[in-house]
Amino acid sequence: MAYPDRLKPQTTLLPHARHTILAQRFMPRVLIFGDVRILEGVTFPRVAVASIHGCPDRLPDSYCLPMNESAAPAAPETPKIETREEVMFFDTDCGGVVHNIAYLRMIETARTRLAALLGMKLREMAETQLFPVVVRTEIDYRKPGRLGDEIVIRGHLDSVERARFWCAFEMRRAEDEALLITCRQSLALVQMPAGRPIRLPEDWMTRYAHLIKAR
Repeated sequence: MAYPDRLKPQTTLLPHARHTILAQRFMPRVLIFGDVRILEGVTFPRVAVASIHGCPDRLPDSYCLPMNESAAPAAPETPKIETREEVMFFDTDCGGVVHNIAYLRMIETARTRLAALLGMKLREMAETQLFPVVVRTEIDYRKPGRLGDEIVIRGHLDSVERARFWCAFEMRRAEDEALLITCRQSLALVQMPAGRPIRLPEDWMTRYAHLIKAR
């Protein structure tokens, strides 16, 4: 199909099963054409659709909606982290399998990095003396890790309450993605040296509204 020369300098050709889509930049619109919603939530402003039989350089305004009316809302933010650990001699028992406490050490490393994503970096905590303290751990040992295994630890913020929050973790062997461990931990913010629990930051109730635990 031949496209008009006037379109070539300012368009990006995007393939589609039913249409060829020419996205013209710098005109803040989003197109809805038939059952196709194009570039929803993306800053590509106006589009033109070229059918098999022709190539209009623009569609009527009736096919276009302003970005703020048609753009999908941003996906909720869920902080996530991934770390990796190699199973060392000191992680194993006499049978060469990872002992229970070693998994918790690896989870602690991942949890510390997840806390940094939540605004609780190590040096800042040392200055403010405000720490996330584990108050409960739930863990299931599904398969054993062994000496020399590379273990992938994935963690995320799981749920939020007024004074506590839960983090969830899974541990898999990198070689075959075998699930070794699932774990959830509940944490509270504690102000030291008084040891006084405090509420979670107010902005968490907005940022992580999708994670608020129903009472």
